[in-house]
Amino acid sequence: MSPTPQRGGQPRPDVLARFLAAVPLLVVYFGLAALYAWQASRRPVPTIFTDELELTQLARAIAETGEPARRGEPYGLATLVAYVLAPVWWLGSATASWAAAKLLLVLAMTATVFPAYGLARMVLPRWHALAAAGASVAVPALAYSPILVEEPLAYPVSTCALWLIARALEQLTWGRLAAAVAVVLVATLTRTQLAILLAVLVLGLLWLAWQSELAHLWRSRWSTWDWVGAITLTVGIVFALAAAMGHASTAWRNTMLLYKDRIVEHMTWAVGALAIGVGVLPVLAGVSALARPRGEERDGATRAFVIVSVGALACFLAYAGIKGAYNSTVFSTLIVERNLIYLCPILFTSTALAFARGVGRAWAIAGAGAHVTMAKRR
Repeated sequence: MSPTPQRGGQPRPDVLARFLAAVPLLVVYFGLAALYAWQASRRPVPTIFTDELELTQLARAIAETGEPARRGEPYGLATLVAYVLAPVWWLGSATASWAAAKLLLVLAMTATVFPAYGLARMVLPRWHALAAAGASVAVPALAYSPILVEEPLAYPVSTCALWLIARALEQLTWGRLAAAVAVVLVATLTRTQLAILLAVLVLGLLWLAWQSELAHLWRSRWSTWDWVGAITLTVGIVFALAAAMGHASTAWRNTMLLYKDRIVEHMTWAVGALAIGVGVLPVLAGVSALARPRGEERDGATRAFVIVSVGALACFLAYAGIKGAYNSTVFSTLIVERNLIYLCPILFTSTALAFARGVGRAWAIAGAGAHVTMAKRR
C-alpha cells in the first residue's frame, strides 16, 4: 500500500504502517501486563489490608446504591478508583469480583507505557523513547498494580497529565490547555495528592510568560530599584500564599511553623528510597540531564519537557517532605517514597535524553550526585 497523500503534498503513513510502528509499544504493554496479571493471580489475599478494605466497601456501595458509603455510612466524595471498580462487584461472586478488580488495575497501571512513550517522544528518538516508556512500567511501583489502592489508576493518569502539560507548554493553544486542565482534574479526583499537578501547570505558564518577548522587553527597561521591588513583591506573594495554605491545611500550618527542619530530612529519605528502587543512574542522570548544555540547540519540545520536569520534581519533592514531616508528628516516622513514584517517567525520559543527546552541565551532575549520595547514606 502506498502512503496516502494529505494536504500540502506531504505523504501520510497508511494504517498498516501506523500499526507496524506501534507494534513494539504494544508488545511491551501486553508482555508486562501478562506478567503482572500472572503475579496478581498468585496474590490470594489483600496486602495493604485497611486501605483495600475501605476502597472495596466504597466500590461495593456504589455498585449497589450508586452512592459511596463506608460500613453503611455516607462517605462523601470518593476517589475515582472506587467508581472504576464498582462494576466488578456486579459479578455476584466475591472471588470473581476480586479477580476482575485485580486484572482491571493491572491493565490500567501498565497502560502508563502509552503516555510515558508520548512524553518521551517529545525529546527522544523512537527506540530511546520506547526504552524510557518500558522502564517506567518495569519499576518497583508496579507492585501496586494488583492492589486495591489508588496508585494503579493514579500512575497512568498522572503521567498522561504531565505529557499533556508538556504539550500545552510546547505550543500553547486553548485546546491543548483545556485538555491538560481536564486531565489534571481527573488526576485530582483519582488521588488528592495529584492536585499539585495544577501547580506544575501554573509554574510552567508563569515561566513561559517570564521568558516571552514582551516580558524581555519590559524587563530591559528596569532599573536596580525595579528589580529590588520585583523581588520584594515576589517574596511577599510567597508568604501570602504560604499563610493562605496554612489556613486551608492543618498539615501545612503545623509542619511549616513548628517542624520545618524535618521537611528536608523526610524529602531526602524519600529520594533515597526511590533511588534504591529504580537505581541510582536514573535519579542521577535523570536530574542532571535537565540542565542542558549551553551550546545545545533548544527547541520548543525540549524546553517544555525541561520546564515540566523541573516543576514536577520541585512540587512532588516538596509534597513528600511536608507529608513525611507531618506524619512524624501525628502518626509515625515513615519513608514516603510512595508519593514520588509519579516522577519515574520523567526520570527515565531524562536519563534516555542524557544517552541520546549528552548529559547536562557539570554543576548539575555534581549537585545531583551529592544529593543522591547524601540520601542513600541517610
